[in-house]
Formats: sequence, structure tokens, C-alpha cells
Amino acid sequence: MTIAHQHDDIEFNFAPTAMRYRIDGTVVEIPAQRLVAFWAARPHQLVDDAPDEWVHWLTVPLGLFLSLTASEPLIASLLRGEVVTLTDDPLGAPPLNRLEQWAADLRHGSAWSETTVRLELEAYLRRLNFAALDASAARGEWATSMRPSRLAGQMAAYIAANSAGAITVADVARAVHVHPGYAMTVFRRAVGTTIGSYLTQCRVAHAQRLLITSTLPVQEIGLSVGFQSISQFYDRFGAACGTTPGAYRRHHTRPLD
Repeated sequence: MTIAHQHDDIEFNFAPTAMRYRIDGTVVEIPAQRLVAFWAARPHQLVDDAPDEWVHWLTVPLGLFLSLTASEPLIASLLRGEVVTLTDDPLGAPPLNRLEQWAADLRHGSAWSETTVRLELEAYLRRLNFAALDASAARGEWATSMRPSRLAGQMAAYIAANSAGAITVADVARAVHVHPGYAMTVFRRAVGTTIGSYLTQCRVAHAQRLLITSTLPVQEIGLSVGFQSISQFYDRFGAACGTTPGAYRRHHTRPLD
């Protein structure tokens, strides 16, 4: 968390005291004891050390999140890079109680417990009022299943799931049944970047994870995440992370003092 990282999930945060994140270069304060959500595909890192007390992080893959919520305003806000503060669930437990129960269920490790968490998360998202969103706009969006923001989200989920392959804009457009030109326009407007740039971002994020969590050679990692050559891997990784893959690995895996 001390160096900017990214992953294609919706990230929920809940902490006892306020925390500061740097997201896409902008410092954002996460309020104390409030559940907030943001799209973690944006480069983010903690500005300060995490509190000594409990902190809850819940990451939900973007594709799964899209299948669980029908709130177009929420999807649009997250894809624009906004940090959304969520209200308490009016029909259930406060966020801390709920998150502690989900953590206990997930530690159980069974398919039954994971399914239970997914169902409860879907119910929670359905019941939430989004304080940061205009209520009248929200009412007009609930029944819409294919607004541009949802379409862009589906494209982003497809790219993340297939980023290790040699996918093209045409492949992405075909996956969501639209023309490539329309796909590029919708994606750029909703996400603020091109399909090609987002594909590179996913590959770099995957490489970051493998550099930290595996002992695979650096060159093998570059090719396995979808880059066409080692030189391309070093170029794209350096532009995104400001360092080489080897230096990134050494920084994150060095023994603690």
C-alpha cells in the first residue's frame, strides 16, 4: 500500500479513523467509520500508515459487481474515478457488524459461505441510498440495464479477464455486441482513457502482483501477462510505475528490519 498499485475490482473501505489515499495523483480522505467504494483500477495508495486498529477492505471483481447492482448512477460514478460514500443500510446491521460477519464467513473458505456473502452483498447494494448521487437521477436509472456506463463496465471487465491474450478493440466490442467505433467512444467517455491504455494498465497490474507474489523470472512475467516483447514490458512498466520490474520486486519483497 506504500506504492501506487491497481487491480480490477471495486474496493470497499471501512476504518475507525480517517485515512488518506492518493488516487490517480489526487489525495482523497476516506471518512472515519463510513463505508466508501472506489474502482481500484485507478492507481491508488495510502498516504499515511493504516490505523493500528481494525481496517476492513473488501474487493469485489468488477464483473461480479456489475452483476450484483442495477444502480447506473453508482456504476457511472465509480468508472469516473469518484470515491463514493455509502449510507448505512436502513434494513440491516451497521457496516462494521456486516463486514465482520462477511470476513468470518470468507475465512470459512467454503463455497456455501462465499455464496452467502455474495447474496448478502447484493441485498446490501439494493438497499443502499447513495448520498453522493442525485435522487431523481437515480430513480430514472434503476430500470435501465444497458446505459453507457454499464456497457463500459462490461468492457472493462472483459479486458481485465482477457488481458493476457492478444485481444483487440474488435474483440472487446464483439464481447458486448456493439460496433468497435461505438465501443471506443463509450469507453473513453465513461472511463477517461482508451481501450488500449486500459489493456496496458491491466497487464501492468497483473505483472505487479506476480512480481510480489511469485518467484517467476521477470522476463517470463512480462510475456505471461500479455506484452509482446521484453522491451515493451520494460517500457510500459516503467511508464506506469516509475521504476523497473526488478526494482519493484526488490522493494516489495525485501526482508523487514
